[in-house]
Amino acid sequence: MSDVSTLKNITPDEVKKFRAAMFGTREQIWTIVDNKLEVGIGDIAKGTGISEDRLVELLEADALDEAENLGVPRQKSLQRFAGLALSWFRRHWFDATVLGAFLALLFLVLHAVCVHRAEYSMQVVLTTSGGLPAFHAITKNEVTLRRTRRIVGSFGKVEDTIGTYPTAPIAEGAVLRSEQLKSDPALLADLTRRSLLQVPVKSSAPEATMKLPLHVFLLLSPRADANAAQAAVLKDVILLAIRRDGDSSWASVAVLPDQLAVLSSLLGSADVFVVQTAP
Repeated sequence: MSDVSTLKNITPDEVKKFRAAMFGTREQIWTIVDNKLEVGIGDIAKGTGISEDRLVELLEADALDEAENLGVPRQKSLQRFAGLALSWFRRHWFDATVLGAFLALLFLVLHAVCVHRAEYSMQVVLTTSGGLPAFHAITKNEVTLRRTRRIVGSFGKVEDTIGTYPTAPIAEGAVLRSEQLKSDPALLADLTRRSLLQVPVKSSAPEATMKLPLHVFLLLSPRADANAAQAAVLKDVILLAIRRDGDSSWASVAVLPDQLAVLSSLLGSADVFVVQTAP
């Protein structure tokens, strides 16, 4: 027979309570528990004044200690341990359910936060009021980094966009994408001495396979009902883009000051043709 004081992790005060309730040995306690698990724990709790949770804790520790040090068959110790665990769950099933629900909710919240962070990142956004016109070199004051929904081809550094230019207008607040921007310092320098405008053209040259921008000729041919005296040819015009609108085509061109004067005088009375120069 083993004295009750040999129960694993028992305190001196608990030993006194066991003895006062006439539970003097470990074997006596285990006999009651083995025969009628939950009822037995309840009876011992009432007799000793020790809570059922504390009794389960003591008996679990003692069952494990038996398996390790006292030579009790492992199967019997495991049965005791499993029984005690089941007893605790039956008495605290609501607490366990609430805890499980809380952990599940916490997992869903953390998962949602991770997904949200994965979908958003710091990207370069256009801040210029009114947006950015085509073929305008971007400056540092016109862009900023902002957390927004991730877009394929976006920029993560402001400096990667400085000095580049869009080939089409970009609205204020838009995320800049690599497919929208080009970098050509020589072209931008040339454009500083030219005027940019759109003119209706009778042909859609150059061919779609040609890379823009491109240096071309503009042929201005007076209409039959016009009072223009003769046709005009503008050389070294930079063709920036071709836009088609149904049966009509429009060319975005950059012209020198003297070419602008000719265009202004003939544009309303002449048809404009784009002539691609030989490479």
